Amino acid sequence: MDDNLRVCIFGASGFVGRRIVREILRRHPKAEILALSRLNKVPVASNITWHSADLLKDDWTDIRDKIVSFKPKWIVMMAALTLYNPPETEWDNYFMMNSKIPALVANLKNCNQLPDDAQILWASTDMVFDGDHAPYSSSSERSPLTIYGISKKSGEDALLGSALVVRFPQLYGLGGTFFQNIYDNLLKNDAKLNNGETIEKIKLFGDEWRSVALGSDVARIAVDFLEHATNEDCNKVWNFGGPSRVSRFELGAALAERLGFRKESMLEEVATASIIKDVKRPADLTMDSTETYEKLSSWGCALPLSLSEGVKKAVDEGPV
Repeated sequence: MDDNLRVCIFGASGFVGRRIVREILRRHPKAEILALSRLNKVPVASNITWHSADLLKDDWTDIRDKIVSFKPKWIVMMAALTLYNPPETEWDNYFMMNSKIPALVANLKNCNQLPDDAQILWASTDMVFDGDHAPYSSSSERSPLTIYGISKKSGEDALLGSALVVRFPQLYGLGGTFFQNIYDNLLKNDAKLNNGETIEKIKLFGDEWRSVALGSDVARIAVDFLEHATNEDCNKVWNFGGPSRVSRFELGAALAERLGFRKESMLEEVATASIIKDVKRPADLTMDSTETYEKLSSWGCALPLSLSEGVKKAVDEGPV
């Protein structure tokens, strides 16, 4: 990938999107980036053009024209709606964001409106699986239980053969809602204990598992694919899972340990059904990412960090 790289990034201000922007610029300082997002949280640089884009409200033709005139080498699609089971009034928006808009972007490539060598990287999710048959490979049968997963499966169906589809697990890092909330509550509880106050332990599920991954790790691996992927690679599905099967409680415990807190005094392991009732959720979404790891190794690229290493890095790097 040369220094004349041109990348259009949907969701450039999001948790993964802004990390990808920074990783591209770290490796390719002269790269040109068209950053599409509702909020302008991208780095300020002369080679980054931010365009306000609300994909659910703005005229698609305006967004399309911006992309086409930019002439990207890569289109990276990180924008998504991600609540497991949103209210029924939001279902149309989920299918628009997670399926129909990605299909419109793929159509630009299929109708030769992009440069001949242009490629698309689109983020899917482990939620396309049912949680009953882990670990899941990239070719495992998909049977999602949630509207989020169903809409992403629809997106996969629309893009397969036209895009490099990457499935993300639950991601962690400061600046991301779930992990940030645990971090903030641990610090609050520590302050209360130091003042002699009683605390309410942080309740975390111990019976749901995923291949959690550090956000900056996933961004790094995404850019590895931008740099090295062949045309054949760009027409496949790749699992971007971390190396371990981890519950939310185990993730919280790793963070507590990194901060020097005793998990027994701060955290409470609970069953999902004790908090979320009458909604079936996938229990084990562990992904087998062996194929991705083998590909990274063949390129001489680093593999994802272990849980303890990743949590340490997340705390050390702070919000991104």
